[in-house]
This record gives sequence, C-alpha cells and structure tokens, in this order.
Amino acid sequence: RAGGGGSIQSQARGVKRLVMDAPEMEDIWKELAPRKRRRRRKRKGTARGELVPSEVSDLLGEANMFFAFSELDKARERLLEAIRLCPASPDAYHTLGLIYEEDSEPAKALEFYIIAAHLTPRDPDQWRRLAEMSRAQQKQTQAIYCLNRALKTKVSPELLWEKQVLLVETGQPKKAIETLTLLLKKLPSDAQDKRTEACKELARLYHQFGQAKAALTTLEEWWAQRKGELTDADLDAVNILAECYINSTLAAKCLTLIEQVREAFKGAEPIDLSVKHGMSLFLLGRNDEAEASLERLW
Repeated sequence: RAGGGGSIQSQARGVKRLVMDAPEMEDIWKELAPRKRRRRRKRKGTARGELVPSEVSDLLGEANMFFAFSELDKARERLLEAIRLCPASPDAYHTLGLIYEEDSEPAKALEFYIIAAHLTPRDPDQWRRLAEMSRAQQKQTQAIYCLNRALKTKVSPELLWEKQVLLVETGQPKKAIETLTLLLKKLPSDAQDKRTEACKELARLYHQFGQAKAALTTLEEWWAQRKGELTDADLDAVNILAECYINSTLAAKCLTLIEQVREAFKGAEPIDLSVKHGMSLFLLGRNDEAEASLERLW
C-alpha cells in the first residue's frame, strides 16, 4: 500500500473533488481511476519505501537535471512519462509541483502537491504546508481538508488553532467550538498564553452562538487557573469576563474580579475595567460610590 488510508484509486477520487482538472492530468486520472476487480491484484507502481523501476528512476533523474537547468518543458515531459509508467510514485508529482511553482502557476503546482501528499499521507508537515498554500489561494475548504489529513497523523494545538481559524472564516462556528474545546485539552499546562487566547476565542464563539452561560463558564475556568500569575497579555480576557458578568447581572462578581486585578497590578487597571467597576456599583445600588469611582477617570 502507498502510505495507508485506502487504495490509491479511492484516494484519487477524493483528490479529484478537491483540485481542478488539468489537461495534462487526464491520463493520470485514468491510471488512478477505480476499477472493478473480482480479486485483489498487485497494484501497478510502488509502495512507499520500495524502489521505483530503473526506467522510472532514470526519467526522474533526467527530469531533475532539466529542472536544475531551467529546461522546464523537457523536465515536464520526463515526469509525465514517469507517471504513465508508475502512477503511484509521489516524486514525479512533487517535482511537477516544483516546476509549476517555478513557472508562476501556484494553482497548478498545488494540484500536483496534493496528489503527491495522498501518495505519502503520513507527513503532517506536508499537509500543513498544503493547507497554507490552499488558504493563500482562497481555497479555505481545501485548506481545512489538508489540516484534517495532518491531524489524522499528529494532533497538535497549532494545527487545531489553524483549523478553527478556517472554520470561523467559512462560517462554521459550531465546528470551531468543538475544535477549540479539543485544543484546550491538548495544551500543556505551561502554555498559559495560548490557553488565554484559546479561551478568549472560545468565549467569543459561544457568545456568537447564543450560549452566554458557556462563554462565562469558559472564562471563569480560565480565571481560576490564571489569577495568581496575571500579565498584561491577560487583561483583554479579564475585560471580556467582566463584561460577561455585567451582561449576566452578576455585578458583585465583577467587583471581586476587578479588585483581584487591582491587587495583582498594585492598584493599576485599564480604563475599561475602571468603567466596569463604576457600572457594577451602579447595578448594586451603590450610586455614591459609583459616581466617585467614575469621577476619578476624568
């Protein structure tokens, strides 16, 4: 098998749905197309780690030489012939991608890189690069697909963050929430700055989705872990939590939060929190204290 995860033929069907058909790829798709077989036969081509036929190896060598000397048409010709002889060899597709990139045709380059990636699917860095290229070409759905392929091999907070960004961009907040929830479970305990950013984004998405209680719970759990070691980078999340308290008419909790921030920063606080401090006092009916608190801002 060439890298696992289904036959080359079934992988090709998925690729074909994701990338545009190029005229010179017609023969390739014919080679990779599914065929009805009564019994399993040895697939033409090479599995990962096996040596390619000598004739194909020679063609790849010639193609690399022509590519090095910028004779792109000759290199392309050798590579297409190599693919005809050995359609499951990823090197030819990858080099074709390099050629089209050199030829200032990034969309076509991406097509061939994706085919190569399907033939060597257990490389998360490769899929991540393809996701970046897809996003640069405004192909967000394809970028999400590439990140999903990377995540099948390696579940990392970085990949999950990139995925949730794309899910938000494509109007899928519910899936973005699920992705961020998983991200928070995967973060190491010392990755506090990343946790803060993830909690802020998760709370924002919950609010957007009409789940104000879930947004508040997310930030309260973050605060319970973070309040002992606050930094300036945390103040934005604190401000959002204070706003959640006011919107939920939990003014007393908002005051407690702001007092804890003042203690951590030795009396200093952003003006937004000072305003929320006065608002909380008003909500509690402590009008004189509220007026005195807000007067200090002018």
